Amino acid sequence: MKKIVYIIMGLMLMSAVSAANVCVVVDYKNGDMDTECVDVPEGIDGYELMNELDLDITWSEYYLKTLLGITSDYGHGICKINGLGEDVDYAPEKEGMSCEWNKKYDKFSWNFNILGTDKWDHMMVAYDGGDSCSTHYCAKDGDVIGLAFGEWGVKPEPLGIEEIEVRVEGDSDDLSEGDTIYVKPGDSLKLEVGLKNRYDAEAYDLNLEDIEITATIRDIEDGEDLEENNNDYDDLEPGDDESQSVEFEIPIEVEDKEFNLVLDIEWKDGNNKEFKKTLKYKVEVEKEKHDVRIENVKLSDEEIVCSGSTSLSINVVNMGREKEQVVLEVNSEDLGISEKKEFELEDDPFDDDSEYSTSIRINVDSDVDEGIYPILVNAGFDRYSQDATVNLRVRDCTDDATDSGLTDDEGTDEHDHDSGLSGVTGNVAKDGGELSKWISNKGLVIGINAFVYILVAILGIVLIMRVFKG
Repeated sequence: MKKIVYIIMGLMLMSAVSAANVCVVVDYKNGDMDTECVDVPEGIDGYELMNELDLDITWSEYYLKTLLGITSDYGHGICKINGLGEDVDYAPEKEGMSCEWNKKYDKFSWNFNILGTDKWDHMMVAYDGGDSCSTHYCAKDGDVIGLAFGEWGVKPEPLGIEEIEVRVEGDSDDLSEGDTIYVKPGDSLKLEVGLKNRYDAEAYDLNLEDIEITATIRDIEDGEDLEENNNDYDDLEPGDDESQSVEFEIPIEVEDKEFNLVLDIEWKDGNNKEFKKTLKYKVEVEKEKHDVRIENVKLSDEEIVCSGSTSLSINVVNMGREKEQVVLEVNSEDLGISEKKEFELEDDPFDDDSEYSTSIRINVDSDVDEGIYPILVNAGFDRYSQDATVNLRVRDCTDDATDSGLTDDEGTDEHDHDSGLSGVTGNVAKDGGELSKWISNKGLVIGINAFVYILVAILGIVLIMRVFKG
């Protein structure tokens, strides 16, 4: 009886030991990834394992291949998974059926990988060729198989790019690798990058950490790179996704040509192994034939009280492809301003003469009414012009006292307390009141002290008189 029990227990133990849980990750390289885990007998080959999965797999048929007179057993090969891949091709010289490599996808095929300690390793054996585990895959408990479609040696990528959106001056569009982005000098260019941890926790429960994106436009800034980065991504657990962005301002001084844009995406997995993916695009700067812009109009003082002066600085830039004769006019009828300047701007963005800067003195008399006065700036060139407006505020003299916090009564008392307080404005009456109060309090203290001294003196005299009488 004991022998039977031991045999049953042994069979149960053998059954438990022989069970293998294997997970398979399928990376279609178009943003999609499937993950499936199955329990299979320990040691079955790759062909049997894959047929246990809920995948539509097209296999090449078992064939023999002769090379230098040696017959080799290569077994089955995967041609398609769920419709992606090559058709099966009958090849009599190979004594079987093979995949039509290189006909549709140009050297793309399904790569067979296995997950090692911290990285994917390309499997150097077949699915079921040969007669031992040295020539084909044999299932082991805990294995993670990675099938990736692409050039030879490509591996599954855990970090998926969900979407890259480009915005130029607010207009947005989806961006694919190799696309060209069209911009003008001074434009705002923003890339929003959506990333996802494509792993399934059941198959490979590993976070993606320290994610950083770096975008670089090569040589755009007078031969120098323009670079922006963002490392604000959270750590992504399996299935998590997040979007972050980088933003450029295209230089004003820029050539009318195409530049390379490189987007680097770097991250670490939970095993602290570093990864990097690089995407490449083009940025084409398109200049108008005639494009003169007033880039800066600024008053040194935007507000004048009573009367005074301020300076108006103006910067004009040629961003077009042609030299320009420019007429610059500054006008304000109410302020009596009428200025006109003429100059030439070069078409080379890196020539100092492609810009013009000037400063105009503006005087405001005391008889100018309170109000906001627009000053109009116009740059005329060829048959075009560009306008800009800046506002100057003029305030009455009485506004200065009102804004300082004085009431009418406090204002009339200001001169009653000017002795010893010259240079103090706005709170003179208040400070004078505090001073009077302080003086009054101090007088009271002095009076009390005097009374005490007199009282002590009287008591002293009384004591002396008693001494002499005694």
